[in-house]
Amino acid sequence: MNKIICLLFLLPSLAYAQKSVLVRGNAGKGSKGQIYFFEKQERASRPADSTRINPNGSFSKTFMVNRPSARLMALNNEQSYTIWLGNDNLEITYQPDGLPEIKGGGTENKLLNALNKAKLKYQSSMSGGVPDSIRRKAGPDYYNSLRSLAEQNAEIPSVICVLQLLNREEDKALVSGIVKGLKASHPDNPAVQEFIAEFTRLDPGQAATDFRFLTLEGQSQSFRNVLGKAKYTLVDFWGTYCIPCREGIPGIKKLYAQYKDKGLGILAVSLDRKDDMWKKSVAEENMPWAQGRTEDGGREVMEKYRFNGIPYLALFNQNGEIVALALQHEELEQRLKDLMGAPTESTATAATESEEHWARPSEEEQGLVAKITSRDLNAKYSALLKGMTLEQYTSRYMKGLEENLDLKEYQKGKIAWSLPANYKELQEIYKKKASLKEKQEAYRKVEEKQLGFLRFALKKDQYEKYLRLRVGEKI
Repeated sequence: MNKIICLLFLLPSLAYAQKSVLVRGNAGKGSKGQIYFFEKQERASRPADSTRINPNGSFSKTFMVNRPSARLMALNNEQSYTIWLGNDNLEITYQPDGLPEIKGGGTENKLLNALNKAKLKYQSSMSGGVPDSIRRKAGPDYYNSLRSLAEQNAEIPSVICVLQLLNREEDKALVSGIVKGLKASHPDNPAVQEFIAEFTRLDPGQAATDFRFLTLEGQSQSFRNVLGKAKYTLVDFWGTYCIPCREGIPGIKKLYAQYKDKGLGILAVSLDRKDDMWKKSVAEENMPWAQGRTEDGGREVMEKYRFNGIPYLALFNQNGEIVALALQHEELEQRLKDLMGAPTESTATAATESEEHWARPSEEEQGLVAKITSRDLNAKYSALLKGMTLEQYTSRYMKGLEENLDLKEYQKGKIAWSLPANYKELQEIYKKKASLKEKQEAYRKVEEKQLGFLRFALKKDQYEKYLRLRVGEKI
């Protein structure tokens, strides 16, 4: 869900004569405290101004406006609503439901009255005690109302406050169409042009937004300085704690082996906060490309590139321009083929493909699994589980794996995560009053399930070694 705020960009203003604008009104009988006015900074909204509420509920604040723009206003710590500061004075009256009704300010504030009402309706529908049937409809209804407001008010500058609340991907066509019209109809409006600049900042062909990262040697480096060293640079934002990130590395190695001689460079940027685990994981993964780590856990770069999850793959060209963002592995493979031609085959490619594609169990694997699951599992688990706690079971299980397999840290975490459920299922069978035959079959199903999970968690050679050790009961 997008945050319900209107982004207010503080870029250099276009020419606009400064003037005094009075915002006055009434917060309602018995209201006390402050009216706060917020500006949207690069990272967060912060109070830019405030005015005290008089004993009779009235308030007033004069602004020196050098550019038309939106502000957020809030009664004390309550919900904030949007107003537009332009050429006209504003009269604002708080309604009993907490909604500020704006008078004056032309069509810009007429639109924001409608936006604020839609916001209040949505939040009321999501409050405690509201039936689930209403809550489920609240989100879709709210976004449909935003789309309607945007379409019906496409030429009004304050429509940018509505556009900011829409889904950037789902509503891209709608927003792009309105942006195109605004660009032509309001070339001298600073707020509109700044919104357009921000909206299009990450479009293909735009210059890459810069950020800084630390190298393995501890040096601070500019991202833009990395671009240009290769024909195309793939940036893999990852984390040592991110299982999908780690599991995607073999696929990236394959692509690197196929395209490095054609001009592909790679930079892996970790969002880890500490050096020790990051450097250990880099060594474990043996990635033959440049490495970096953000110093703030990725907050700045995630905001600048508008993503909130990893892995996140982005492709840039030699001129430092965006080629594509938020690529899936399959999309990336096709994009590289389109840009640089057919991949170069190599022994490294074959090795990574072998690591990636072992979805079909071999006859040997099937035979080993059959031997493990056909043994007297009832006798085994009856002896094992008697008086054993989850902590003891987990410790014994992990110790057996770590003594015999070279596990990476993320694999240890993944396997340990599976053990509480595995232990619970085994204990339920152990305590169940059933025949030996029924228990044997139940244990067999749990055993197969856990073997399947280990197959997912381990590399191919690790899993095959594990099965051989299990057949010999050495683990």
